[in-house]
Amino acid sequence: MILRFLGTGPAAAIPRAGHTDAACVDARREGSKSRRRRSSALVSTRSTTILIDVGPDVLEQLAEACLRKIDAVLLTHVHADATGGLPLLNRWVEDRCFSTKLPILTDRKTAAWLVEYYPHLEYLQFVIIKSFDRVRIGDLHILPFAVEHGDVPCFGYTFGNAFAYASDMSGMPSASAKALRRVGTLILDGAFYFHQKKLQKHFTTDEAIAWAVAHGAKDVVLTQIGHTYPPHRVAERELRAYLTRENITGLRVRLAYDGMKRRFT
Repeated sequence: MILRFLGTGPAAAIPRAGHTDAACVDARREGSKSRRRRSSALVSTRSTTILIDVGPDVLEQLAEACLRKIDAVLLTHVHADATGGLPLLNRWVEDRCFSTKLPILTDRKTAAWLVEYYPHLEYLQFVIIKSFDRVRIGDLHILPFAVEHGDVPCFGYTFGNAFAYASDMSGMPSASAKALRRVGTLILDGAFYFHQKKLQKHFTTDEAIAWAVAHGAKDVVLTQIGHTYPPHRVAERELRAYLTRENITGLRVRLAYDGMKRRFT
């Protein structure tokens, strides 16, 4: 099973037009890991491919991944950085003449909002799921779990005991945290840089690390990396220094970047 990060950025992608801060300048360099599209990921095996979230960058992301077919989509929440590309995905499916509608898995409230907002998604079909109701798609076993993300319903997802993906969160109910105890790798929201919290519905780097330590995590990858971060290489260096300074041992923490891949057995 392979996890590929298609996007690792915030609601407004990096670089921003006209901005000259260090991260945006660095993001304009060819091959820079500071360049970040809206957060999204692919989970694939030899027979199954699942897309997590459908932001406005979806066509560019799918083209870069050379993808021709998707078996299902998992939505984390209703915000535009996770769902704003649904009309584009609808057209992508139409152009490829899928034999059936593409399943879009989400909760009932989010589906109702999206059907009202996007009434012409003829090639997509919403499938209602609930927290802790296990789902099988092809050869992938998935568990949705509730996380806290402001005032909207929001899911994270586990893929067996290999990894959990929770790109948008500021915490989670105890039952959700319990479900992650045996999961090897946690992909967590790290939207704001150390001590630079701008919105209560996201973690800062230090908050994500503190949450991971408190819940016994061993391997963490931070995504949803926002505009408060310095260039990627600087942030990685300062992250390592923070773990050493705070004497945090037994926990591996890295920053995701667009195109990053992880292989799980």
